[in-house]
Amino acid sequence: MKLLHYPVLDSTNNKAKELVLQGESDNFVIIADEQTGGRGQQGKTWESPRGGLYLTLVVKWEKNFKINLTAVPLTFGELISNWCKETFGFCPQVKWPNDLYFSGRKLSGILCEKFQSHILVGIGLNLNQKPLANSISVSIVNGQSIEVDAAQKSLFKYLDEHSHSLFKGSFDPKWFLYQKAWLSDSSSVYVAEKIHEDGALELSSLDSKSLKLFSADHSFSVFTQAEKQRFYVMLDVGNSRIKASLFSTKSDDIQEYSVGKHTEISKKIIDWHSRYGFQLVVSVSVNEESVHLLQQELPNSFCWLKLSKFLPYLKTNYQVSHIGLDRLAAMEAAGFLVGRHKPMVVVSAGTAMTVDLVSHGFQHIGGYICAGLSLKLSSLSDCSLLPAVELPEQLSNTPPTKTADALAYGAVHESVAFIQNMLVSLGEDVELVLTGGDGLVLKPYFPKAIYEEKLIAMGGNFMFRGGYLR
Repeated sequence: MKLLHYPVLDSTNNKAKELVLQGESDNFVIIADEQTGGRGQQGKTWESPRGGLYLTLVVKWEKNFKINLTAVPLTFGELISNWCKETFGFCPQVKWPNDLYFSGRKLSGILCEKFQSHILVGIGLNLNQKPLANSISVSIVNGQSIEVDAAQKSLFKYLDEHSHSLFKGSFDPKWFLYQKAWLSDSSSVYVAEKIHEDGALELSSLDSKSLKLFSADHSFSVFTQAEKQRFYVMLDVGNSRIKASLFSTKSDDIQEYSVGKHTEISKKIIDWHSRYGFQLVVSVSVNEESVHLLQQELPNSFCWLKLSKFLPYLKTNYQVSHIGLDRLAAMEAAGFLVGRHKPMVVVSAGTAMTVDLVSHGFQHIGGYICAGLSLKLSSLSDCSLLPAVELPEQLSNTPPTKTADALAYGAVHESVAFIQNMLVSLGEDVELVLTGGDGLVLKPYFPKAIYEEKLIAMGGNFMFRGGYLR
């Protein structure tokens, strides 16, 4: 594919049309270092100063192309998102119908046009721009200046390798439904149900009314990008306890927090609702039965969503569908706490204990699930004549002389030894991040470890909001 590079153009799309009219028939890419008349959807201006990445991909339409033209911006949004994660280490969200957002702010816009027998895909990406209201750049996310020339060449190569196959493939809308919660201008919460083959977005309301959006409609917005402050609750539903966190769309911090059983949390949610007037409840849970029980105890006026498995930074060799939401959320939050450049072990010590290993480059290399401390002790009691034992609040360093203490100490030291082995396997300068009810029991054995009770809620919020900034 041919590459044409210009220092300044009014618009890469305009130049593409000019070349097509002059007889250019092959597929090609136009790149400009600066645009003086950049355009977005519906004729809006796209600010295009030096320091950004501006290009137009021109592809001659072929009979065997399957994709609907209106779905092209979404499909290329996914492609650019994948390129960003491979190149810069973070994954922006595709925002219907034609943008890329990260941490609730706009990073890129895509303008798709059909001109004669060609498809024009115009892409504008903020690389080094200073932030405007509700916008962001790659340099802000990564905390360092981006070499524009290298980024231009890298994206051109990526488009050359992958773009043609996108037109021949079928449109897969599942990828684009990370942003499930939408808000109308009347403050009603809607849920994104599906994206149709023609690119239309289908929304449904609490009373099961559905509607389709075929183009950007400013009476609807993604919930986390609403102009006014909105509140929502994030639930981490465990086997023995429920952790409820109240968040605001204008802050990454937890506004209020509560831990308890179903009835206690139901009362707390109702109390928060009376004071903050929210509708949306987001679940970071693998325990669907417990979530359903909680739904039955609360009024029907709440909109319930299960968190989508969107990973702003974490890379994993697993199929994401095979990893619990709680584990993914814990790792994303751990990266925020200790820095994504460090290897780490992330332990969630509850009824079950999960131990996940993350290497340099924030790459999840695998994990383990084993019985938690309390489950170990109860299992020993159920399967033998040994007495039922509860974990003591404090453990001494001397070997135990009583059966009950021997059971408790054995369970703890077995888990400690396992975690120590995982730390050694990752090499030197490994961080340990603990959470869960039994995390405090393990913490004295690892003085340098970070314990964060709200780790899963923090990570769930980062995933829900589409990223985070340090």
